[in-house]
Amino acid sequence: DPMLIITNCTRDMGFLIADKSMHRPVVGTLARGLQSIPVHRPQDSAKLGSGTIKLEDTLVLGNQTKFKSEFEVGDSLCVAGSSDARRINEIVSDVKLIIDSPFEHKRDNQVSYKILKKVDHSTMYN
Repeated sequence: DPMLIITNCTRDMGFLIADKSMHRPVVGTLARGLQSIPVHRPQDSAKLGSGTIKLEDTLVLGNQTKFKSEFEVGDSLCVAGSSDARRINEIVSDVKLIIDSPFEHKRDNQVSYKILKKVDHSTMYN
């Protein structure tokens, strides 16, 4: 798509690309040649959280977790093995937090999770 747009548009433009992709050998070289604009995404710096969690609707119960030190309100939580993420609305304690909406697939067992820190894109889009 970018090549089609570039060849038919007379204006200068740059396309957004994940910052992580800018560091890939072929893709990064092509993106720099097209003057693409790198954008940092939360999933690019996701890290595994301590302990395991159990999901109960919008309540997340932790086992050996450190929610207060690992999360801030506005960060997101992603269940390992899934690409769905939910925003943290409230951190009740190190073992209990509230997410904005329940995950679609109910899990009755303890699962690992990833921490996606909130990224402020206001400078990019203002």
